[in-house]
Amino acid sequence: MWHQAQVNNESDVEQKIIYPMLNKAYPVGLGVDDMYIKTKANIRRLQIGKGQEGKLYFPDYLVVIDGYPAICIEAKAPKIELDEAYREARLYATEINSSIQSGVNTCQFVLAINDKEIWYGYSDQAEPVNKIKIIDCDSTSESLNELQVFLSVDKVKSHLQKELSKVSASSSYSRAKSLLGGAGIQGEELDRNSFGATVTSAIANIFNPLSYNDRKYVSQNAYVSSRRKQRYIEPIDKLIRAANPTSISDAVQLEDTEKPSEIISKLNDIKSLDRQVMLLIGSVGSGKSTFIDYLFNKALDKSLTEKVAPVRIDMNNSPLSQDEIYSWLRQKVIEGCKNTLKEIDFDDISIIEKVYATEINKAKKGDLSYFDEGSLDWRRGLREEILRLKGDEILTTNAFVRFCCAERGRTLIIVLDNCDKKETKEQLLMFQVAQWIQDSLRCLVILPLRDETYDNYKHLPPLDTALKDLVFRIEPPLLQQVLVSRVKLSLKELEGGANETLSYELPNGFRVEYPKSDRAYYLTAILSSIFEYNNFVRNIIVGLSGRNIRRALEIFIELCNSAHLDSSEILKIRHSEGTHKIAFHKILTILLRINKRYYGSEGSYIKNLFDRKDDTSPINSFSRFLILTWLKSNNQTSRGKFKGYHPIKDVVKALNEIGISEDTLFEEILYLVKGNCIVSEDFKTENLCLSTLIKITPSGEIHLDLASNITYLATISEESLTETPIAEKVKKRIMHLDNQMSYQNSLLNAIDFYESLKKNKDEQLPPFEEYIFGTEKVDLNLSEIEKKVEAAKHRASDDPWFMAEKTYVRGSTHRAIVQNKVDYCCFVNFEDGAMSRIKNEDIEIEIDSFDVGDMVQVEILWVNTSQRKIGAKVLELLEEEKGEF
Repeated sequence: MWHQAQVNNESDVEQKIIYPMLNKAYPVGLGVDDMYIKTKANIRRLQIGKGQEGKLYFPDYLVVIDGYPAICIEAKAPKIELDEAYREARLYATEINSSIQSGVNTCQFVLAINDKEIWYGYSDQAEPVNKIKIIDCDSTSESLNELQVFLSVDKVKSHLQKELSKVSASSSYSRAKSLLGGAGIQGEELDRNSFGATVTSAIANIFNPLSYNDRKYVSQNAYVSSRRKQRYIEPIDKLIRAANPTSISDAVQLEDTEKPSEIISKLNDIKSLDRQVMLLIGSVGSGKSTFIDYLFNKALDKSLTEKVAPVRIDMNNSPLSQDEIYSWLRQKVIEGCKNTLKEIDFDDISIIEKVYATEINKAKKGDLSYFDEGSLDWRRGLREEILRLKGDEILTTNAFVRFCCAERGRTLIIVLDNCDKKETKEQLLMFQVAQWIQDSLRCLVILPLRDETYDNYKHLPPLDTALKDLVFRIEPPLLQQVLVSRVKLSLKELEGGANETLSYELPNGFRVEYPKSDRAYYLTAILSSIFEYNNFVRNIIVGLSGRNIRRALEIFIELCNSAHLDSSEILKIRHSEGTHKIAFHKILTILLRINKRYYGSEGSYIKNLFDRKDDTSPINSFSRFLILTWLKSNNQTSRGKFKGYHPIKDVVKALNEIGISEDTLFEEILYLVKGNCIVSEDFKTENLCLSTLIKITPSGEIHLDLASNITYLATISEESLTETPIAEKVKKRIMHLDNQMSYQNSLLNAIDFYESLKKNKDEQLPPFEEYIFGTEKVDLNLSEIEKKVEAAKHRASDDPWFMAEKTYVRGSTHRAIVQNKVDYCCFVNFEDGAMSRIKNEDIEIEIDSFDVGDMVQVEILWVNTSQRKIGAKVLELLEEEKGEF
């Protein structure tokens, strides 16, 4: 026990008494996590005291919670009195508190400790609350209990939150989208564009083949091979590759999936594969299922095809209970065997007798031999025997395998498809299932697994039993090749019917007829737009989907269907015969909003990196951004088996020091894991703990790249919690649906949102970098955002309406030249080129007293920059026009 420690000097007091007292869990100590405890090595000296008593001083320990020093502790050597130590700790705490705004005292608790006593109290009181003897501080003593109550972590955190709430109490915060109305308005979903819906419905079987026949058709006509030498050409592809585990040295790399000689050479000796498990290793959506379709439908030559009977079992809907899954599998194997011989009617009694021929023959030699063959009793006995055989699930499964495969000289190959969509624990269960099939049936089992699962568990049961020469690795093909291949096949499907017409509906209700061939223009225009703009759109799609080609195809279909590709875009595509390129900001808008009027992070492919929960500190707006920033900056180091993986606790420890609470950081890490920006070591999206290893994904890196994009900033400003005046401005700009996403509105929203972020950074970051140093820091760097915003402002500076809201504030007066007069109003031009139409009732001077060319003074009533209108009234005539106007 620390209260019994033998101490000889001040260092012993620090190491043997203070640190264990702080760090040991209740009931022995105070239970302060070591990440909150800062020692002298991390504390800067400060000037305390005045005049001759002034000196540079730092305490022995600071307890820093959420970036704010909360407890100041001073140690003294044995036999040194604590009066001066307690006073110094109080002065240091007071100096810390003085650096925050007036009335906010975060460092309220102070302690002074030597080998005999502990003095503790408040920084703003001269006398300690209590003085206790260290020898009395065992786990059952009243003295230690009083200290634990006074300095409980929950109490300190509660006080800290109460004090910090004063920092932002003067500001009101709102969400622009919430100011528009209720959930119905905020979540308004737009009708998908009918043209795109018509196109995608016609090609759904190509982009999302579900049936066996559709998968077979795609694998035979649109399969894209993955050749090792052609992979990872673009920077984003290199990033995807860097996200791969690197230790699969014992897996056979498929050099060219179009000619998978590595696997075919094994299948050529099919008899040697009886009761073996073949692993196909790759990422989710990397094309393992499509490759298997291609393998059995096209890659194998006819002689080999006749020797195998492949049975695909979709494990997506399989039960995860060991009590249920084996019975479920037997039924799937039986169904699969029947499907390999579709020409046979398995309900026919003659076929049923052939399936159970071996068992029936035994019965004929046994119990049935008591009766004459063909007699009524013999037939009854045969019927009862067949019913018994049917009721025996294990026997029936083996009978079907024998009848459909062995008796025809074919080897059963069971493919357990879609295992890799499950969590690690469930994937390992799938391998156990594969082993059970291997032991129960004469067959080869092909099991697709995530590469990370194999890497992490290949040396542990049950994966350690896998034969290394039957482990094959597949990489996803390049996205553009897959898209081009699927689009080409789609165009082939859309051929014909050139004289037939379809139609789509315009927003005004008119229907536009078009020939079926126009659908081809639409697909090619969207496809070519993805690869415009220096491949930035492609990089975003690749990054968001990672190595998951399936997800990338889903995104392509969303682009085709989106209501944000309006009728004007469709007309441009038709008139250009498919050569029109869709603007980058429109494509990004679709990825952000999907089919919603207003942005919502939860349902979007692209998440909001700058939002926070209501009633939390404004500094929490940076939590997601900083989590990804930290993981990216530490992507070349490791605390796990693979580069880039770090315990959640390390992230929390680093970011807690800049004012974000541990609970908030943990919640936001979970949010980013579910949003595909972070991956956990075991792929779980729930039930993570502080020791769980996590890593930034390519999607997370794409999010960081997008953080400075004007369209991104403008879009998330609709949802983000900002100061109410800024939220009101954004709300006014997005409430007019016709110009909600105009360039001017988007730029102004982005500027205002950036200003809000900058203000939060300047005002809400803990002001203690000069006190705490030597620890790992994360720089909250908004310079890239500022650079992009300033560049956009500069490009728009020639437009007088761009800054009209700030230039023409309500109630301000300005000089303007009368440009025109008509019976009911006049038109005036301001010096920067903006214009206003002023009704006669808003002219406070005689109508006939001024004319075209005169200079007048006007007062601003309102401004609507999106509609380029200014409401104003004329106050007085300043100067009559001289010379010719």
